[in-house]
Amino acid sequence: MKLQRAEFFENRIGSEFLSTIEAANFLKISPNALRIKVCRGEIKFYKFGRLLRFDLADLKSLFKKGL
Repeated sequence: MKLQRAEFFENRIGSEFLSTIEAANFLKISPNALRIKVCRGEIKFYKFGRLLRFDLADLKSLFKKGL
């Protein structure tokens, strides 16, 4: 049985890291607003070289706490 593309990605194990634009779209805010929240320490991020990455699980937990 061949897995559909969406099913394959839903079954992944581990963290999923989003780019700044993807994370901003997920949170329904602008990328600049996301960067401001990062500078204020309101959102957890990871740095890979010069790139900011956001863990999807961390972003989902913001909805439980209240953005």
